[in-house]
Amino acid sequence: MSKLKTTLAAALAAGIAIKASAATPASPQYKELLASPPEIQKVVSTDFGNEAAQCAAYFNLFVTYGKRDYPDLDYSGLNAAMEQAIRLGLLVIPKENMLAMIELSNKTMLDDMHGDLANAVIVENKYDSTCKTLTEQPATRIAYWLAIEKAAAAARGK
Repeated sequence: MSKLKTTLAAALAAGIAIKASAATPASPQYKELLASPPEIQKVVSTDFGNEAAQCAAYFNLFVTYGKRDYPDLDYSGLNAAMEQAIRLGLLVIPKENMLAMIELSNKTMLDDMHGDLANAVIVENKYDSTCKTLTEQPATRIAYWLAIEKAAAAARGK
């Protein structure tokens, strides 16, 4: 099996465990975000939204090039993961920002691979774990960003 097909198989496996209920803003972490001071809300929303856009770009990359090079594989899980990442991002950032960040992330990922899909493992190593967690357990990623920003605010004395 080629390196790209192995990487694609791993990406496909990462995209199949999407839980429809995971995108609801009813999680305690999302409610905690909304109850946070405005400056924390803004930073966490931006960080989480940007991460969601990166994940949408990550899943899109494997769907787009996978379908081109391996049309016989099932991409429904990756498509669901991409849609989930977009929905999550749109909970916290405007559509225009989301689209711009997806475009930038696509370019960055292609640059990271040096324009060669045989180097897709570089992108996989950088994004796979985070994107899998974001799409399957978004509250975990919101909690992560909240903890970082609260620690930074505490360090600043706020």
